[in-house]
Amino acid sequence: MKLVNENLFSGDNDWVLEETDDVKERIIRIKSLSIDNFRGIRQLNNLNVDADIILLTGPNGFGKTSFIEALCLLLTGHYYRGSDTLLFLKNGEPVGSSIINAQMLVSHGNGKQEERPINLTIPKNYPKNPIQITGFTWPVDIKPEIVARASFFYQDLLGCLFDEEDAKVTLREFIAPVPRELDEVQKQIKNALKRLEEEEKKLFSFPGIPGEDEISRQRRETAAIFTDAWTKLSSITNLMQIPLPKRSADWLLLISGKNLRHGWEGELRNLANECLALLPTPGLEPLPENAEPEESLRRIDLLLRDIERNIASRFQDRYQIRMLLASLPEAGSILEQEMLAEEEKKLEELQKEIKVLQEKEKSLNMLVQYYRNPDGPGLAEILAAFRRYGENWASTPLVNNEFAPPKCVIEWLRTILKTFYYEEEGLDEIFAAWQTRIQEEITRLRQFIAGREQEYQLKHEIIAASKRIWELTAKSVEVANIIAKARQSSQGKLSKETLLSFLSDTPEGVTTSPPSPGQVIASVHQAIQHWLQVEDLNKKREERLKGTEGYNTAVKLFEAVRTALQAESSKRESLMEKVLELPEKEVERLADLVNQVFSRFRTVKGLYPVSFERGQKNSGSGRNRVATWNIVTNDRRPLGALSTGQKAQLALALLLSLNIALDKLIPHNIIGLDDTTTALDMAQLPREATLLRQIAYGAGECDFNPAFPRRQIFIVSHHEDLTHRLIDFLIPPEGRKMHILNFSEWEPESGPKIDSYSVDPALAASKEAREYFGRLLKQLLIE
Repeated sequence: MKLVNENLFSGDNDWVLEETDDVKERIIRIKSLSIDNFRGIRQLNNLNVDADIILLTGPNGFGKTSFIEALCLLLTGHYYRGSDTLLFLKNGEPVGSSIINAQMLVSHGNGKQEERPINLTIPKNYPKNPIQITGFTWPVDIKPEIVARASFFYQDLLGCLFDEEDAKVTLREFIAPVPRELDEVQKQIKNALKRLEEEEKKLFSFPGIPGEDEISRQRRETAAIFTDAWTKLSSITNLMQIPLPKRSADWLLLISGKNLRHGWEGELRNLANECLALLPTPGLEPLPENAEPEESLRRIDLLLRDIERNIASRFQDRYQIRMLLASLPEAGSILEQEMLAEEEKKLEELQKEIKVLQEKEKSLNMLVQYYRNPDGPGLAEILAAFRRYGENWASTPLVNNEFAPPKCVIEWLRTILKTFYYEEEGLDEIFAAWQTRIQEEITRLRQFIAGREQEYQLKHEIIAASKRIWELTAKSVEVANIIAKARQSSQGKLSKETLLSFLSDTPEGVTTSPPSPGQVIASVHQAIQHWLQVEDLNKKREERLKGTEGYNTAVKLFEAVRTALQAESSKRESLMEKVLELPEKEVERLADLVNQVFSRFRTVKGLYPVSFERGQKNSGSGRNRVATWNIVTNDRRPLGALSTGQKAQLALALLLSLNIALDKLIPHNIIGLDDTTTALDMAQLPREATLLRQIAYGAGECDFNPAFPRRQIFIVSHHEDLTHRLIDFLIPPEGRKMHILNFSEWEPESGPKIDSYSVDPALAASKEAREYFGRLLKQLLIE
């Protein structure tokens, strides 16, 4: 196959391929699939996937990603994770060769279609012996990684979709390679621009506050220490039959150990809530889904006190006292018996105050939820839609009078338009500002409640520890003597440090070392405190970034220097600009297409539109530099400065744009999306679902490229709440199909168990939903 016209990204597909045998056939649909011994899948036999959308659901670790990766390898010949993870293992050894069989619907160049089996075999001794495929030939004129980047998305491998991050084969090398004659000139320019970028990063540096990379490194190291200590603690408490949630060694970290897992904040929150369920504590409620990592860490730290008391009850009186003293804050003192009643009364008042604050937070949350709609768009979305489309809706379309829209509806829309702006500000903006103010108050309340809860817990611990110490004193002559000595030594005051020093004077035959559970708990406490310090630094850095004045001015100055460097290189080697003129035009077409898809998401100001700029990075061997197309936002932020959610949206836009642009080079109509929804909030989910519906069900109705043919889409969702909403948004129209594959179980011997469901079209339900939405819109806008 040879590329004749290089206009790869034009909307009209005005480019020609000299066809050879390897591109005359195209896989239109996968009808069924069988997988043996591939990664986490032991055996799946003849699984029906004959649908436009196939939604894979179920808990993490049950084989959903393995399923998508099997498809990726079968269709593209590319596998991201390395040859040592391809086969199903038992006791660390492969159980046999991996076989992937699929029944495909294949289209020929003459327009005829046929069903055909395709077989891929990974030998047990791979990579010594190569992978074999029959019934289908991978194209030779396009790199397998490029095909994978244009058709398969992995949330935990986002970097592989971008030239400037982990992609081994860059788009620029594939579509617009730099001539060797100009390579040296580009190197000099890139070296200068690299220095410029290094200086630009200093805009984000502040005295006494580490940079983002350093904070990420500290967080990663602290998470590893915390996980190790927690694993040891859960093992000890399990032997002592004390309930404590268990976690694996790679719970928070990726297998490589280089980064925290996506969603680590939620994992911390889940651990805190599981601890609370096992160790109920008066005055504490489960943390909400949007709880900050600091809240989760403090909650875990507080609940560890209960574990310490539980462990202390298993030991002798003096060891109980040592554990109780260890639970007190550094400056804590034992309360005298006559002070206990007064302190308990103060503690009760504090608990009442916390409940009042919690009720206020609850009422504010109910107020926020009041204007949301669990079955569709809420008031904020409706107002935003009216701002965007109101004028179009209010204008009468040029149609025959017989089919003209109702005049009363048009007049109502025009009336609403006249009152939509209040003092030159739109109702959507006013409502959004109100929501922000409420949310800020909720955040402030949560922080204040967290502080009061921490104060309550500390006081509760001091009172409980003091009570228990006096109880032990009353029943143990030995303890009473120790306390009397400690009191006499400290002139009547009974401090934590003094009592600990006397407790070390133990009777003969009793070890002086504190019990090992106490040591492990102390290490968990220490890890939590260090982690809290890291998160505090991150908060300070974020606050400084928000308040940095002159940033935009500095960016303009750096841009001016960058432009001067490029202009200077043009003076020395004007041939470079002439030779690279065509690739620059092609990448502009790609950027236009990416922005058309990216605009479907709701983004913050400054991101849209994005553009591509020439760049370089080290090759995999590190010996050479490879050419890249780097993505830059409208406000000049590089890809690395974006949040995970923003990067996920951009990655999906890039994947779909490449799928359109390289349509004639990609030998299949299949798209696989592993966990695209995790990084999106509920407001973004309908936008993504609408995009996927057009691609899977639209039949030429894809509004950003009408010529784009439908695709069969495999979607992996790891979160139950998002899955339920996604199903609602993706219910197929008449004539289309959707299947749900629920990975309900996973056994070491047999792999996953899958329950298959078919989702039927619901025209009546769709009509009813549209009528309800219209009534709701009218009611809300009139009120």
